[in-house]
Amino acid sequence: MALRRCHDCSNDISTSARRCPHCGWITHWEVVNFFVGVPIITLFVGIYIVFFDL
Repeated sequence: MALRRCHDCSNDISTSARRCPHCGWITHWEVVNFFVGVPIITLFVGIYIVFFDL
């Protein structure tokens, strides 16, 4: 388990942590997962609406 500095509070956090336990800063991968997941869900909803005429 490696450590890195939190970008917000400068405390050491694990590289596997999703959030800083000290200040709650969201790590890069959690933000990336959100911005990748939302467009995919929107795409599926759009396809559903087009094919089922809602």
